[in-house]
Amino acid sequence: MNKKKIAISVFVLILVVLFLTWFASAKIVYADPAAAVTIGGRFFEKLKMQNEDEAFALYSDEFQYKEWMDFLTQIQVRYGPVASTALLDSVLVPINKTSCFALVYKIQRTTLATQEQLVVCPMPDDRMVIIGHEFTRLDTNQTVRAGQTVTIAGGKLP
Repeated sequence: MNKKKIAISVFVLILVVLFLTWFASAKIVYADPAAAVTIGGRFFEKLKMQNEDEAFALYSDEFQYKEWMDFLTQIQVRYGPVASTALLDSVLVPINKTSCFALVYKIQRTTLATQEQLVVCPMPDDRMVIIGHEFTRLDTNQTVRAGQTVTIAGGKLP
């Protein structure tokens, strides 16, 4: 072999070793959606029992928007409490270098069906809290959102 081929081979070998070292040192985190799904279920269960204050207590401190809570309370008054829920999807989403979950639910109130997304994240004290909420009426396709929400590739689920 000539010196040029040896130099190229050594260079490629160094690149492969650097890539493998970087890949092996990457922090791989397993995130279990169970805790997030529990919070989402608890949130809608509180709304079902018409206990809005306890439901809103599951929001993060930063997401305690009075206008949003008033909006949801008015939805409860006008269309009735949550009657049934169905979890359609849970998607791992990175927010501020934290493993959060976007939970998509189909919600049936007495006279209104909605699709709602809750973004649930762990706090430094390991509590899970809701940091964002998206609300879509299924009859008119009108969407409102508050806090940190995400757009799931592929759009809304059926």
